[in-house]
Order: sequence, then structure tokens, then C-alpha cells
Amino acid sequence: GRSSSEEKINYSTHNVASNIIGDKVNITSGKDVNIFGSNVGAKDTGNISAKGTITEAAAKDVNYSYHKKTKTG
Repeated sequence: GRSSSEEKINYSTHNVASNIIGDKVNITSGKDVNIFGSNVGAKDTGNISAKGTITEAAAKDVNYSYHKKTKTG
């Protein structure tokens, strides 16, 4: 007989940036510090310290769509 199937996948991620700005900015973590797509600035002194790793990276929005349709018979 005849059969058909259809598969759809859609997802998106959106960056929500933060601005952390002040005269004195201190970011401290007992583990890791991850700063993605955000601005950190200090007018006087600034410090980022972590017992783990410090990661700073740009971030971007991602949109993905997949559609597959098959028919047999």
C-alpha cells in the first residue's frame, strides 16, 4: 500500500545581552565565570576572578528549520 511520513524540526536561540558597567566592577565565582554576548566595563577598577575557568565569548542568534516528507507506494 501507500504510506507517507513527515518530519519537521524548528528551533531558535536568542542572545540576551547584558551590560554590567560601573565605577568598580568585581565578578567572583567559586567555580567558573561564563560571559556570553555581554559587556563588562569599569570606570575605576574591575576584577573577574574564578576558581575554575573564565570564558568570554560573543554570542549570536540561531534559527534552524528542517522539513522532510516521504511517500512510498
